[in-house]
Amino acid sequence: MLGARVQIILDNGTSIWRRARSDGSYASANDPRVIAGLGSSTRPPRVHVVWPDGSAEEWSSVAIDRYTTLTQGSGK
Repeated sequence: MLGARVQIILDNGTSIWRRARSDGSYASANDPRVIAGLGSSTRPPRVHVVWPDGSAEEWSSVAIDRYTTLTQGSGK
């Protein structure tokens, strides 16, 4: 969902923050997906999402090297 703040927590404790957005300018197309490089990490990260309404959820062991859709209300 646009406006969601996403924290990706790697197994070494490093956090990567991203925001789901689609800003752009006239006649441009932007990808609203949240994409983050995990560096040399090969273990699935935890993903913590703060939704625009202020609620928060977390998913553990999110698959790497593929797109995953996180739906509000389906996390812990």
